Amino acid sequence: MKNSLLLNKEIYSRDAIQMSVSAFGSLADISVVEEDNYYHLRFEKCRTELFMILNEFRNYVLIATIKNMGDLYD
Repeated sequence: MKNSLLLNKEIYSRDAIQMSVSAFGSLADISVVEEDNYYHLRFEKCRTELFMILNEFRNYVLIATIKNMGDLYD
């Protein structure tokens, strides 16, 4: 689907995803469903260009995951 992301559970943390969903809440309605080894995120009612939101969200959640792991940003 064009309006969704699949994020691997081995890479991305649930806490980082939840924090990112909250941070992007003013830009889109984002739902999260866990499917096997993935988080399936669907973006609805986007308030700006969808492709930009998906790319920025992916970057944001990756950085949040790395920060939660420590070391690199401590």
